[in-house]
Amino acid sequence: MGLCTRYTETVVFPLLVVALLHLVFPGGIVESHFYVINLLCVLTLSFYLLRQVLAPTSRDVKAIGKTTLHLVVMVPCFNVAAILFGAHPISQCWDTFTWSMLLSVLLLLPSVSLLETTDMIFWTRLLLQSSCHYKEQAAVVVCATTLLGAWCGAFPILLDWNRPWQVWPIPSCIGALVGNALGGMVGAMMIFHAEGSATSRKSA
Repeated sequence: MGLCTRYTETVVFPLLVVALLHLVFPGGIVESHFYVINLLCVLTLSFYLLRQVLAPTSRDVKAIGKTTLHLVVMVPCFNVAAILFGAHPISQCWDTFTWSMLLSVLLLLPSVSLLETTDMIFWTRLLLQSSCHYKEQAAVVVCATTLLGAWCGAFPILLDWNRPWQVWPIPSCIGALVGNALGGMVGAMMIFHAEGSATSRKSA
């Protein structure tokens, strides 16, 4: 399976799950957002783990364990960040947890699928300095757009429209999904262009 295809699948899968869950929950995903977000995270993570196990070049239990460990570390970090930005630590604790889990899954899994590494030193270097490699640039794009989408999506919560979808963390989750999808499309185009250019140079 090509890198561009594998990466695109990881980004598109959460959107397909949201569409499916919208049909499953008759009351709508807004009323059942707690269950929808948790199911989305579980199904997306299961899809990633299943593909890692079945892929002939990715039978690495250690990599799966490291990915899970990174998720365990990222969730409380995002949880603390949400509380610092105004989420109530008690009455909204489960909603904040689901938001943290979703953001961790959207940030980590496409990037791990793209870069094929879970090494923390590599990730630290990637965040602290710019890179010219197209795979690393694509990973940075999808992470940046996901975070930007989550941040921008939180603004409607402050408005007094009294709409059901304005409840925390629904707007921020929607923003994160939209940002992840847009960043994923940009990243996929970057990969497709770079691999196409490399193929053309080899055939020339």
